Amino acid sequence: FPAAVRDGIDAYRALLAAGFAGSSVILAGDEAGGGLAFSLALAIRNAGLAMPGGILALSPWADLSLSGLSILHNRKCDGVLDWETLFVSARHYLRKSNPCDAYASPAYAPFTGFPPIMVHAGSKEILRDDASKLGDRAAAANVPVSVEIYDGMSHLFQCDAGRSEAKVSLSRLAQFVRAKSTAMAA
Repeated sequence: FPAAVRDGIDAYRALLAAGFAGSSVILAGDEAGGGLAFSLALAIRNAGLAMPGGILALSPWADLSLSGLSILHNRKCDGVLDWETLFVSARHYLRKSNPCDAYASPAYAPFTGFPPIMVHAGSKEILRDDASKLGDRAAAANVPVSVEIYDGMSHLFQCDAGRSEAKVSLSRLAQFVRAKSTAMAA
């Protein structure tokens, strides 16, 4: 930290320099990559660059302070992630940096001026509250946002393409991308 954010903004600047409009880019990621998409949007906005067309995240890890109650409430339901793994990962990534730094934990960032946002998570995963926090931040900044928490689903349930919930989620995410792509082409 903050190498990932710096690398992301360097890549974004390279796209802009190559002639791509910021609005033609959709920042997307899952888990830590989902949190990074929001950190990158913050860096883009703060640098005064053209904002991307949207932000999309699946089960984002956006609060490295691990303050969400879903980390405790869903610890027995989430078969993919656990508090210990997140704690060690955050410690290695942050080193001595503050876990509440907005570039590390975009759940603490102001989202004023952000593009439209779509976030999907499962109700049984330990990162559920991170998804909700992002939605709250976006709503507080009057940013168009859709946070969808899929009942009974665990972390990154979209990987099981046979599940009807995964099909619905992936279809909704594709709709979001198409809508932003159409708006960009117009």
